[in-house]
Amino acid sequence: MTSRVKRIFTPFRLPKFRPSNPKLTAMRRLLTAVMIGSVIVAIPLTIVTVVMAGFLAIDTLNGHGNPWTPLMVASGPILVIMPVVAFLSVVIGLPFHFVIRRTRYASDLAYSLAGGIIGFAVLALPFLLDGTYEGAWIAPLGLVSGAATGHAWWRSGVSGRR
Repeated sequence: MTSRVKRIFTPFRLPKFRPSNPKLTAMRRLLTAVMIGSVIVAIPLTIVTVVMAGFLAIDTLNGHGNPWTPLMVASGPILVIMPVVAFLSVVIGLPFHFVIRRTRYASDLAYSLAGGIIGFAVLALPFLLDGTYEGAWIAPLGLVSGAATGHAWWRSGVSGRR
């Protein structure tokens, strides 16, 4: 096959995204980790709130309530969780990254373990300090979210260095 014919039949391929600016790479890593950590927790909570929003939508169709209420209830978990994960990633995660990078103990296990412990503690401590344990069931979701955020941070950095 000639090169001209080969070019016609070769599928179009987009070039790989490789930002040359290290600030863009760090921002992309942070956004990826925050999105993954947020979605991991938001999925089970969103399933529950979508069911609740369905019942509210039926009430709205019957003439009771605000038509925006089901939408607000269904989108509530991701709107609450994403800023919390982003805040904790910037305030606790980035300083941890700089410290652990200097000590040369950076690994997938270190980031995942630290993220899981921080995620669990941030969601369990308010209930433990207050003495009410009704809301402490959400702490394992914080553990999973923190571990997923730490793992995503590590994987995005490793893949960027290949």
